[in-house]
Order: sequence, then structure tokens, then C-alpha cells
Amino acid sequence: MMLGKISILLVVLTGAALGQAQGTPEDDPFVARKAELEQRFQQAYARILAEQTEPLATTAEEVIERCLEATGGREAWAAVRTMVKTVDGHEMAGGFGGKFYLKAPNFIHLEQGPERAFVTDGVSAWMVEGDEWEPVISDNPAGQRWRQMFSISLDLIDFAAKNVTYEFIGTEAIEGSACYKLRKDIGTGKEIYVYFNIETGLLMMEEEFGDDGWMAFLLFDYREISGVRLPHLRVRVADLIKTAHVGVLSYVINEPLDESLFDSPGSAERRTNGRG
Repeated sequence: MMLGKISILLVVLTGAALGQAQGTPEDDPFVARKAELEQRFQQAYARILAEQTEPLATTAEEVIERCLEATGGREAWAAVRTMVKTVDGHEMAGGFGGKFYLKAPNFIHLEQGPERAFVTDGVSAWMVEGDEWEPVISDNPAGQRWRQMFSISLDLIDFAAKNVTYEFIGTEAIEGSACYKLRKDIGTGKEIYVYFNIETGLLMMEEEFGDDGWMAFLLFDYREISGVRLPHLRVRVADLIKTAHVGVLSYVINEPLDESLFDSPGSAERRTNGRG
């Protein structure tokens, strides 16, 4: 069932992107199938809105608060101090994987190999190779990348500390679901939109538009881990279907982590000199 839902959503999303890019003729069977699916989705969307028993959210803050409640509540999230997120997946080019170490509120250490890592304290970022620390400039591709990494609370709590803002846009149909649509600004100049399922409150999709085209991240299979609900399946799809990949996520919460994982050049120096 889950794979079927993902397949339908990929058909709709990649079909829209390919149709815009290639000027697909109206009599193309793919376009006709996409139009049929979109009509069904719009009908489901209208039904879901009509069946709502509580007022719809009208601000970004309300949408985010409902998502936080759906995933455990602020008290449960406040108890999450560390998280280790492991990604193991597959794309057309083959398998891939990675490990993220996160510490509240916005510290991230991305393990990219035995001697290579990416570290951020939520304000600045560095590439680390061995003992060499190289500052990452925020206006280059690597510098923009760290701003797109989810914080420990999926960028929903203390997001202002990461210079993230949200703006309420409205509601929209996504794969037969009714979703709230927010504009997300992470300071990179890209157009980013996030979608929250109205019925469940859960974050369902993030999409972005930039110089390198369109890309979407779809989140599925939310499960409870240590009092909070987190997605265990993530699908990335870009302008061409060959760029799609599926990543299976696993988490360990509140495991003690070596503080040196989150050192900045200044904190590393303090530790070496015995002052921190």
C-alpha cells in the first residue's frame, strides 16, 4: 500500500515537472493519466475539507503547533536532547547511506567518512578533514546545504535560532490529501514550500525551486520513538525520475554523545588548553 501511494505521487510530481520542461502534448497518455489522478485528488481534497469538525488553521504558527501536537507535543520534544539519525537507501546510481548526530537545539554533525565531516552549530558551519577546519560560506552550495538539514525537531521548535521563517499560504490537494501549505525561508534565496496533512497534522512534503531546478522530499511512515513521532521513510524526487531515491530512516534518541562531535574551532581550542 505504501509503495503504491509513493508510486502515484511520483507519477504526479514528476509528470508535472517533465510536462513543464518538455512541453508535453495534450494528447499524450501520460498527461491524460495525470489529469485523471489530479481530478480524483481534488475530489478527495474537497471531501476532506468538508468533513473537518474544527476550524482550519489560518496562520503558520497554528499549523506548526498542530504538527508538534501530532508528533508528541512540546513537552515530549523538549525531552529530546540528542538524536542519531541513520539513512540507508537506494537510488538509480546504487546504494547510499549516512549518519547524522544532532544535539538540541540546532547542532548537527554529518559523518561523511572516517576523516571527513560536516559540522554546524546552527549559525556557522565547517567542513572538517582530519585536523583541518574550513569555514563554509553561507552563499556557496555547501553553505546553503547545512541550512536545509532538519534540526532535531524537524525545524519546528526554535526555528528562529536557525534563521528559519514560515508564512501561511493556504490549503492544497496533495495525493488525495488536504494539506496546509507554508512558505519556508532559510535564507538561501530558494523558493521552499512545506505541506502539512490537515487530518493528521503531520509534515508530508517539502519542495524547493532554485537555479538547479525543482526538488521534493516526501515523508512517510511516522512511528513513535521515545515519545515523539518521526518519519521512517523519505523519498526524494527531482525534475527527472532517475534522480528519485528512497531512504529508510532509523533513530536513536537521547543516547550520550561525545561533545567533541559538535566542536567549533574555538571550542576545540578551549578543550585542548583545558579551559572548556
